[in-house]
Amino acid sequence: MQRLIITIRASISESSTSRCMIRYDTLLDYMAQSIQLAECQFKSILYDKFPYLRCKEEALERGLCLFHDETYLSHSKKNEGTVRERLLTKIDYSMAEKQPLSCIGYHIPDIEVKNRIGFSAPVYFTDAIFHGSATFSNLSFACSDFSNTTFNGVTFNLVTFSGQTSFFNAKFLGKTLFFISIFMQNVNFNEARFEDVDYVNTRFQKQALFQ
Repeated sequence: MQRLIITIRASISESSTSRCMIRYDTLLDYMAQSIQLAECQFKSILYDKFPYLRCKEEALERGLCLFHDETYLSHSKKNEGTVRERLLTKIDYSMAEKQPLSCIGYHIPDIEVKNRIGFSAPVYFTDAIFHGSATFSNLSFACSDFSNTTFNGVTFNLVTFSGQTSFFNAKFLGKTLFFISIFMQNVNFNEARFEDVDYVNTRFQKQALFQ
């Protein structure tokens, strides 16, 4: 009889544990889905005007994604590499699929974008901050918006700007070089600030605004 009672108790305990494990696993699945579905909470006036530009990246603990959370970028070299590789992947996708590239308000480490097929859809680096040097080489931009962008050393080498281009109120810190590049449509540099800039064999085929 004593052995029977022990066996029954063991069965009840195992059954209860099983039920608890099921509930716990279900909770973990629900939490994982909630985290995965939580999008970046970054706000921009452009998002209100053009909803398709909204950031759809997964939010981190602070409610911002890896591109919009400056503390994530500055935390480690590993994080810098993650941001860089993720952005290059987005760039390649935008080019291949001919989709707009929205990098509005991004915090970007040093980066090289070169020898690619080029952008055939609009590109938005509006309000972005390049925390390291940036090089754009041997590629083309359609319409591009670098308004309010902060550069910390940038080179545009063998770049064709085939559409309307804006560097309105951009900050060009450090060395800026436009080398053998061409602006085929109007370009707006109004209120842009330069520390050290060179235009080497660069052509402006339409109006270039500098005020």
